[in-house]
Amino acid sequence: MTAKENQYYDIYFSPSSSSDCSNLFQNVTGSGNRPIEYYNYSVNLENKTLAELILCNASNSNLTNITIISDIYQNNALLVYYTNNSNFKDINSSYHFYGIYLSSSSNNTFQNITTNSNYDGIYLYSSSFFNTFQNITTNSNSEYGVALFSSDSNTFQNVTANDNKYYGICIDHSNSNTLQSVTSNSNSQDGIYLSSSNSNTLQNITANSNRYGISLSSSNSNNITESAITSNSNYGIYIAGSASDNNTIYNNFFNNTNNFYIDSGADNYWNTTLN
Repeated sequence: MTAKENQYYDIYFSPSSSSDCSNLFQNVTGSGNRPIEYYNYSVNLENKTLAELILCNASNSNLTNITIISDIYQNNALLVYYTNNSNFKDINSSYHFYGIYLSSSSNNTFQNITTNSNYDGIYLYSSSFFNTFQNITTNSNSEYGVALFSSDSNTFQNVTANDNKYYGICIDHSNSNTLQSVTSNSNSQDGIYLSSSNSNTLQNITANSNRYGISLSSSNSNNITESAITSNSNYGIYIAGSASDNNTIYNNFFNNTNNFYIDSGADNYWNTTLN
């Protein structure tokens, strides 16, 4: 079977439960005449170059040194559905629609990941909880470097998310996530954007030369500490929307023409004098 050079995906499906994963794809050739591989069971993979890789109900898998690449179209992805307790190491998934897409997948570990020049770099959706991402490079994506939607309690450490067209990192309706040692510079919109997201921790963030360094919209009880927020064109920190309350913004360095703007929200806590 051959399915290649399609605009968005060579093979795509969106399962609504793990019972939808019982498909069989064998000997499929995708874009660039590279293989497309699909697994719905625990698998150990290493040293592969693919057009597309799909894990669906493939918990307890281990993937090492995997390259997923396209030639003509910005298509395909590493798609991970209903897959838990798996390890992904030394993964390069670039020039795709999504670099890595997780849905309903939890307790996975991703280390040494590159997702450049995709539509979205790393995208967590629909109850993807307790995943850990370490040593991540996600630059020059058409929308987001990293996006979390309805996904809680994930950890991102040592992340570079620069030169993305919208946000370096977008956290939407997602709570209790941790961002540590993140560089998010020169994104067209915001370095880091939180919307309707509560109790997240942002520590040691570098957010330079964006429109807004960090934006909070209808988000409360977040902690932003030990960060450098500089040279952003509109504001260093922008707080807006109802219920943007009880955020703690301590021990940060600001050097922007306008360091902050509070459109709404009450009882936010700073240890920097606001003039």
